[in-house]
Amino acid sequence: MANCSKCGAALAKKRDRRKTDMCNRCATGAALRAKAKRPFIEHRGIRYYREKQGWQAHHGHGARRRLHVVLWEEAHGPIPPGHFVACIDGQVHNNALDNLELRRKGSHLPRERRPSEWTPEKVRRIASLAGLGISHSNIAKLIGSTQQRVSGKLKRMANEPTP
Repeated sequence: MANCSKCGAALAKKRDRRKTDMCNRCATGAALRAKAKRPFIEHRGIRYYREKQGWQAHHGHGARRRLHVVLWEEAHGPIPPGHFVACIDGQVHNNALDNLELRRKGSHLPRERRPSEWTPEKVRRIASLAGLGISHSNIAKLIGSTQQRVSGKLKRMANEPTP
């Protein structure tokens, strides 16, 4: 009867004998330890792992802390309510302090920093099309937008005071 080379337990069953001379328990533990580890960034003894969105974050004690927020708070103090830390160049893995800025919530621009799709000509066109009784979905197809955006813009236009 063979014994496990690691813990000395008897390998009585044939299914316990794999390609190694270890029992199931030792072989499973060895496989887990040999598994590739996720890359991380270490800051002040805390490991920050990359999330799906690209941010480096630490999940500890049920709370998530992102590295760029920690770096900002170390340099400038706590973030005031109604604000957040954003990356200037849109590269979420670039945590240099000169790439981070404090912004008000609701003022976050997309990474491309594209201008508004509502040019004055487009606004006049959807207003005239809506005045003709054309549905919002057909207006969206004509101007290359979505029905939700067209409906929202028309609602906001209706609520705006006329000069």
